[in-house]
Amino acid sequence: MTRIVLPKMIQRKKGLIINMSSEAGNHAFPRLTIYSATKAFLDFFSRGLNIEYKSKGITVQSVMPLTVSTNMNQNMKQNLLVMGVDDYAWEALNTVGYSDRTSGCLSHGIQSYLLDLILSDSLMGSRFMAKFAKRAMDALEKTRKPKQK
Repeated sequence: MTRIVLPKMIQRKKGLIINMSSEAGNHAFPRLTIYSATKAFLDFFSRGLNIEYKSKGITVQSVMPLTVSTNMNQNMKQNLLVMGVDDYAWEALNTVGYSDRTSGCLSHGIQSYLLDLILSDSLMGSRFMAKFAKRAMDALEKTRKPKQK
């Protein structure tokens, strides 16, 4: 997509690309390796493009949310930590021009900061975390399977 829109932006000497990454790209999460890796790539890609094209009037922003209530997570109940789609989008769009890399909203920014303090690579690679991740994924799978009669 970038290859398609970037040439026109270069001609106009202005443009904005917003890439949706995820907080999952900041840490190696057990049982979410591919998802975390693709989100890390998208963040790194965005940061590189921003550096490359900023002088040409093009802004590339990486948005790295935590939990937003969507179909992907069965529309989780919204609360202080989980934002709704419309509220999140509104807050994230208000960061354009102020930040090239953002959690998108204050709540997620605070959560991201705290996660960076807590989630070390040694903890993430521990047996405890592997067991915790397995239980969490198994519980999630049970909610996704159709109910049998």
